[in-house]
Amino acid sequence: MANIGMARENETYKAKLALLSQKEQALAVQHAASAERLHCMQEIHDGLGSHLIAARFLADKATGPGWLDTARESIDDSLEDLRELVESLPPEQSTLPSLLGAMRYRLAPRYEKAGLTLLWSVDPMIEAGELTAAEAINVQRIAQEALTNILKHADARTVRMHIFTRGPSIVLRIEDDGKGLDPGLPNAGRGMANMRKRARDCCGELTVTALNPGTRIELSLPNNPGI
Repeated sequence: MANIGMARENETYKAKLALLSQKEQALAVQHAASAERLHCMQEIHDGLGSHLIAARFLADKATGPGWLDTARESIDDSLEDLRELVESLPPEQSTLPSLLGAMRYRLAPRYEKAGLTLLWSVDPMIEAGELTAAEAINVQRIAQEALTNILKHADARTVRMHIFTRGPSIVLRIEDDGKGLDPGLPNAGRGMANMRKRARDCCGELTVTALNPGTRIELSLPNNPGI
């Protein structure tokens, strides 16, 4: 009888542990969802909000075609930010190749119009793990910053984007054949610092290498295929 009583107590204890584990998992999911919502709200404020405020200011002060063109560019940037946020949100998670493939599809016409050739390649044997919404938006921001800098400042003719694996990491490499990174450009240091912070937020690393000619930027992230 004593053994039966102990067995029942053991089963009751196991059931309580299982219930506690389920509650902890549910709380973890809720916390993760809240964190992603807060992250997206911050992105809307910092990206979309700032672009729209600038566009409204420019529209109010517009005195000629130049002002209106700048306002249009700010509105275009706002729309780009909105697209990126929508694409980074759950329920569907993205892999690095699919995420940046969509980004390349959107940006290709803009680069062609500017006379830049955008080349793209993905290692055919790659096995890419999925990114969370927060990781997706950080990766997009890093790539967007790099590509925008090339478009505006590098005087490049060709940009190459390559995704491959290196050991336990998945790597995005962006290279151009322009005049190279100029640390004296306005906001150059701040922009690079923001890119490095976003990389760290993804548990990754950002490296910048001067080429002859051009610049190479590599974003290296932990890769967990099949998880």
